[in-house]
Amino acid sequence: MRVDGPTLSEMFEVLRLKIVETGTPPKYIRFMDALDNTLCDIDFDDVVEETSLPGEFYFRNIFDETVIRGVVGAAGTVSKFEIRDDASAAQIITGSVSITNGDGDITFTSVEWSVGQVAILSNLKLYFPTE
Repeated sequence: MRVDGPTLSEMFEVLRLKIVETGTPPKYIRFMDALDNTLCDIDFDDVVEETSLPGEFYFRNIFDETVIRGVVGAAGTVSKFEIRDDASAAQIITGSVSITNGDGDITFTSVEWSVGQVAILSNLKLYFPTE
């Protein structure tokens, strides 16, 4: 399957509408362990495309920063995430978490989190299975 820049941009816009236009801002990404215990929440305001690199996207906070952070409040092994609407806490999107080069929808250099550690999201890459 060939996916070019304009196609990625169109697909991203659908995703962005699902994330940003559902409910009221701000939104947050909740990271959890396998038992649904919350380890960390990271607030964001929007999802934007990197115009010079098709297929590269960033969460953006209210200060227009594209690297967003949150402090881990509970120790554990992060395994999944939910993007939620802050006003109603409605779940918008869910996904898996793994180490870098793993098969997670979001990857980190470590999935073993400690209290007080800072979780950092720098970008979002969309990928499409070839099945």
